[in-house]
Amino acid sequence: MNIEKNINIFVLVISIIRKIILISFNDIVMKKIRSIFIFIMAVIALWQFGVNASLGWLLVSSFFLYGWSNRVLGLISMSFLISCPILLFFHKEVWADLMIDYAYFILIIVLFIQIVELKIGKGYQLRLMDYLSKNI
Repeated sequence: MNIEKNINIFVLVISIIRKIILISFNDIVMKKIRSIFIFIMAVIALWQFGVNASLGWLLVSSFFLYGWSNRVLGLISMSFLISCPILLFFHKEVWADLMIDYAYFILIIVLFIQIVELKIGKGYQLRLMDYLSKNI
């Protein structure tokens, strides 16, 4: 009984992750101008600042321009936080330190996105893309 319940929870989590990935890829394919803009921003950040900065800009710009829920980033951050005690238990201090740094970084991104959503409102993606299409 308990194993069957755990398997059902695992299947549910996998199906949710699959749905999130499919929606993300669908947005990337359907909104090509946004995808090109995000790619260019990530390449410029990679060239100027390095891998961590380019991943950060990629995350922030993706969630702004596609209008994805920042709860996904929050879940990723929480999974990094949960992995820290496990890594410390297995004496992987370097990996645990890296995971806590990324968790903090992602939480700051989530906070930034939520502040922008609070100040600008939910329709910021459309206004931003209108502005970019007129000025680019």
